[in-house]
Amino acid sequence: MGGLSGLKILRLEGNSISSVDNLSAIAGNLSSLWLAFNKITSVAGLSGLSAGCTLNLGGNPVSDWSPVSHVKSVTGRP
Repeated sequence: MGGLSGLKILRLEGNSISSVDNLSAIAGNLSSLWLAFNKITSVAGLSGLSAGCTLNLGGNPVSDWSPVSHVKSVTGRP
């Protein structure tokens, strides 16, 4: 994801996404990430998000939330 280092907000709701591993390269730069209503089961690729990032994962069957436990604002987390 070479040319996306300046990206701050990414909205990918409802796109049948099942993996976020490719987002790890830009995760640290994001201030807002919207991934609601996809097919994401693992958020390991998002462990590099900053604690202040707004993360929306509502409607996804995430099995382990620990990689994003440091993120303060997470929608969809039980």
